[in-house]
Amino acid sequence: MNKQYEDDFQAGSKFEDFVCDELFKRGLTVVCYQSREYQFKVGENRAGIEIKFDRNYHKTGNCYIETEERTNTAYNWTKGGIFRKDNSWLYIVGNYQNIFIFSKKQLQDLYFKIKKDVAYKGGRLVSPSHGTSLGFVIDMEFAKGHFVLLEITTDKEWDGKREVIQNVNSCQ
Repeated sequence: MNKQYEDDFQAGSKFEDFVCDELFKRGLTVVCYQSREYQFKVGENRAGIEIKFDRNYHKTGNCYIETEERTNTAYNWTKGGIFRKDNSWLYIVGNYQNIFIFSKKQLQDLYFKIKKDVAYKGGRLVSPSHGTSLGFVIDMEFAKGHFVLLEITTDKEWDGKREVIQNVNSCQ
């Protein structure tokens, strides 16, 4: 694995924990699988929810939706994100202040619209500079009116680089 992939993986894992806490506060218990074997064979969790951290959303107003991935630029691309063959049916993306819940199927349909018509206003194909992910960005103002199933806004303090973990009281 390259350093950028490992850093992104760690940030994503931490964000998954945060999202699981936010969902728990709202009555949904999601327990993420820890082993790579379960994550690749089954999915991120038994609930069928793929969770992705987008550290640039607060700057761009767009969310990145992954379609392919690789752990190192020397390896071949494999289906990832919304096209990974696992139990996922929901796709959550966001940051520590805004969490968006999408239907994985709707995002797949949107991807094919964007791929067919590059001028489609809902988003555009991108390839991030670190070379371990392919996908598209979706304009979130457009998405909120068309695709977002649920938006969760948190009171989390976040400056775009690091977040402050607040004490979690599991007896609430």
